[in-house]
Amino acid sequence: MDVEDAFQNLSLCMTYIPTTQEYYDALGWIWILFVIAGCGTCLLLYCLFVEQVVFAAQSAHHVYRNSLIWIASVFYDPYDTRISKFTDLTVLMYGSEEVMLWRMKDDNIKLNKLPLCCFFSCIKPIKMTKKKLRFIIAGVQQLPYSQCFYLIMVMILQAANQVVIGSLDPAGTYFWLDSFSVTSSLMGVYFLNVLSSASFDYLKRYNYSRLSFVMSALILLTKFQSLLFSILAYYGAFPCIPPISHYVYKETVENCFYIIEMLIFGLYSYRIYRKIPFDTANPTVVRTDLQGITLPHYESYVPSFENPYSGRGLVFPTDDNLEESEASRDSHENEFFSRGNRESVTKKCLPGKESCYILYKI
Repeated sequence: MDVEDAFQNLSLCMTYIPTTQEYYDALGWIWILFVIAGCGTCLLLYCLFVEQVVFAAQSAHHVYRNSLIWIASVFYDPYDTRISKFTDLTVLMYGSEEVMLWRMKDDNIKLNKLPLCCFFSCIKPIKMTKKKLRFIIAGVQQLPYSQCFYLIMVMILQAANQVVIGSLDPAGTYFWLDSFSVTSSLMGVYFLNVLSSASFDYLKRYNYSRLSFVMSALILLTKFQSLLFSILAYYGAFPCIPPISHYVYKETVENCFYIIEMLIFGLYSYRIYRKIPFDTANPTVVRTDLQGITLPHYESYVPSFENPYSGRGLVFPTDDNLEESEASRDSHENEFFSRGNRESVTKKCLPGKESCYILYKI
């Protein structure tokens, strides 16, 4: 039986994988375009990754460095480990979980967020607590583990010929495995959007809305694109052109989409991450100073007071006595700053005001 006759059998049209030479011959000159586009995109993304690693090592504070390098290193990730590291980075942008809770303590956190807004539209906004925050973070960070379990199970069942990729038959294994994978992805992105919407106002200087949008969009796009193409291939939407089966045709088209998407998202991510000030770590503790002022603060208390280190230090009021001993300054520093070194201390008094302001740059 030659290849032409074999492809009269539907099962072979679904499962036949051509040799490399057969694939080259079937694609003809188009194969050259695939090689050029694929190699060019991979080379560009690898160059951006290397440059981003060097940039993070030289310019980013060490508390951000691990998360930034991990996010920059992974563009298409079937295990969705990016989202876990992005959640860690979100907490670091606040300084710590303690500071994050202090920021959100009076906020009403809305739960009607995409992509599951219809299911939670009737639930009232909640007040953030430590247990609720950790539950939301756990809802995001479950995604790489669930996707790893899904992919391992699919590979095992495929090797045993116990699963048919793309089948929507409820009696089949693939239907339930993919339902689990889709539910996990939706829940992960949903909890990320809940966390992101609560953080937009506090993390504006990090351009957080764009960062979270890129992360959510990339995960949803790649997940549902792969699911859609698998279903279309199973039900014969892609042609079976010997020796290219439905499945191989589907993989070829899907990889073309991935090349374009990774190029767009890779360049955009590189651009926005380079513009964010990751050079300074934020305070990790929330204390109350001698005058009852709760810390941390990232902006001056008085709008007319120009803070030369806006967003990069703490400002708190003190008395009118401009002679503060170095020992007292060191005491403040040890109490309120757990990361970074004080580079300079600026003390200013507002005209006509009785109080002065001390700014510690960290």
